[in-house]
Amino acid sequence: MGTDRQPESLAEAFAQVPRELFLPEDERRFASSNVALQIGDGQMHSQPSTVADMLKLLGPRPGDRVLDLGSGSGWTSALLGVLVGPRGRVTGVERHRQLIERARASLGHGHSGAGRDAACRGHRIR
Repeated sequence: MGTDRQPESLAEAFAQVPRELFLPEDERRFASSNVALQIGDGQMHSQPSTVADMLKLLGPRPGDRVLDLGSGSGWTSALLGVLVGPRGRVTGVERHRQLIERARASLGHGHSGAGRDAACRGHRIR
C-alpha cells in the first residue's frame, strides 16, 4: 500500500499504524488487547476501541488540519496523519518530555514499511 493513498476505512488506518510501536517495551505484549496501558509519567495509552470511537466521532478527512492536545505516545497523532493524508497536517502537543521523546522516536520508525519521512510527514510533536 502506498503512503499517499487514503485508507478505505478506519480499520485500514489501524493496520497501517501498529500500536506496539508506540508502547513502552514492557507493555508491548499487551498491544493487541483492548485495554488502556501505562506509558509513563502517570499517563495512559487509551484502549483501541476508545480511540476508534473518538476518530469516528471526529471524522477526519483528507486535507484536514488537526490539533491533538495531550498526544501522549503519538499513536493517535499517527492514526490521524494516515486519515488526513499527505495534504493534511496533525500537530501533537504533549507536556511530558519523556512522552514527547518517545513519540518522536515512534513516529520516526515508520509503519507498514514506510520510511521516516512518510511516518512523520505532517506530524509535529511539541
